[in-house]
Amino acid sequence: MSEKSSALPIYMPRRSSRRQSGLTPEKLRLKVLEAIPEWPTWPRSLRQVYVLLPTHGTGADGLGAICEALGWKAERLVELIARSGSFSKRLHDFTTYGHYPKVPRDKAPLPHSYLVEHFANEASVVALVALEITARESPGNLAKIVEGAGWFLNIQADTEIERGRQALRVGHEVEAYSKRLRRSVRRGARNKNNPQTPSGLVSFERGLDAEDAARELERVKQAYAQAPEDPALSDADPEPGNAA
Repeated sequence: MSEKSSALPIYMPRRSSRRQSGLTPEKLRLKVLEAIPEWPTWPRSLRQVYVLLPTHGTGADGLGAICEALGWKAERLVELIARSGSFSKRLHDFTTYGHYPKVPRDKAPLPHSYLVEHFANEASVVALVALEITARESPGNLAKIVEGAGWFLNIQADTEIERGRQALRVGHEVEAYSKRLRRSVRRGARNKNNPQTPSGLVSFERGLDAEDAARELERVKQAYAQAPEDPALSDADPEPGNAA
């Protein structure tokens, strides 16, 4: 058997997700909460203001521009900020340092694009709920918006990435087993040429010959190839009665 093992093909994603962060929505949510734990406690209106700070600025002029963009009266925004001590502090920090809070594990400020993406993910939930309510009147709209937003591509990309990881795991396991077989072949050849141990006793350690090792490796590869796929990664529709 050749020392050079044949590598298994690696299944790589054919399409990439449209996410700017490259993170799944859940991982992005956790990263945002790591930097801004109080984010869920803010009303949607204050989240809108926080997302717009890098593009509209802070201070009286910046907040005035935000009010104009959102169609609010300045008094309303001042009242909202005054009611939230945590938002007031974050606003002060942004005005002072010019960036969002740091993500502790990354040791770097949370990128604006990450917060915008997370904000869009939250908005998509509102849009889906509204569309579901009106789905009876226009059932095609929901599917069109979901497809247009790239959510199907996101799900497909996550599935294909996980398939790639499974292929890598299988490849590593087969490679490790192949190395064991090669050692067994070398041990068998060594025992055949030198059947006695240094003490003069006959060695009972048996190794495989090259042909047996090649057959065994092929058997293992076929077993991995024929193993059923994880149902969670299947493209097939769930059977009736098994759907969530």
